Amino acid sequence: MKPPHNYFARLKKIFNDAYEHNIIPMNPAAGIKFSKRSKDNTLKKQVLATSELELLYKSDCNHPELKKAFLFACGTGLGLAEILNLQWSNIKNGVLDCNRAKTGNRTNFKLQEHLVKIIGKPNEPEKLIFNLVNKKGEPLTTNGANFRLRSWIKRLDIDKDITFYCATHTFAVQLLLHGANLKTVSELMAHDDIRSTMKYLNYIDELKNKAIDNLPTYEL
Repeated sequence: MKPPHNYFARLKKIFNDAYEHNIIPMNPAAGIKFSKRSKDNTLKKQVLATSELELLYKSDCNHPELKKAFLFACGTGLGLAEILNLQWSNIKNGVLDCNRAKTGNRTNFKLQEHLVKIIGKPNEPEKLIFNLVNKKGEPLTTNGANFRLRSWIKRLDIDKDITFYCATHTFAVQLLLHGANLKTVSELMAHDDIRSTMKYLNYIDELKNKAIDNLPTYEL
């Protein structure tokens, strides 16, 4: 859903045009301002903790292909649009090489061994890696994928509203938790600007605690 000020801006434009063309006698939006809320750097989406990821790996799912795809997304940061179109030609010698759907930026990095095992033996280059389809054989929609994902998450008593897009955030947060610096995370996420990556820092209190714990101690 778009922010409220976007809808108001469109409505105000309609009123302005109608008034200028003498369709309405007065402009009801004249003088009304709708201030944009300032952007912050906090992470709005929820992410999976390391213990929750381990639980997902070990648990059964009524949709095995979805499980494979979601765990692969958590380990690569790819979104559903990219997962649906991922071909075997995008993986060579254990290296992921594809363009991000949102920015068009290229992402290229070595896959962890367990991710290579998840997708199995290579197929023909133009074949899709994940067979994410509904009962009619059509590609899963975002709603369809999230419905299946939520039913799996709920069954495991993970009290979070997890969608497929949360895999992208989970990947970034996991990188930071395990020692990657901000520049590296930005490059792995194929962000245009490192400021897009900074929001993940505000999510991780654990990093703050680790930083304090790593400070030298002194005796009085």
